[in-house]
Amino acid sequence: MDKSQSRETEMRKLLDELNYWEQAVRPRDTEQGRMGSTGEANARIALLKKRLIDEGAVFRSHQGQYSLDGIVSPGQGSEEPE
Repeated sequence: MDKSQSRETEMRKLLDELNYWEQAVRPRDTEQGRMGSTGEANARIALLKKRLIDEGAVFRSHQGQYSLDGIVSPGQGSEEPE
């Protein structure tokens, strides 16, 4: 596996983790009413987004699912609007 494939593989793993945490914090109905997110989940999401940007990922959320739009130089990544 060359370096660019390795970077993309790492970014996709980070996106999978980001999608997991986004699903975990999305408000959902319970018998007690609406449940919101936890501070831990919000911090994890922020950290994952920063790591993706630092790795050079260009990504966006569409209907609650993050996807990779492109790969740029490390530190130049971005989260694009939906």
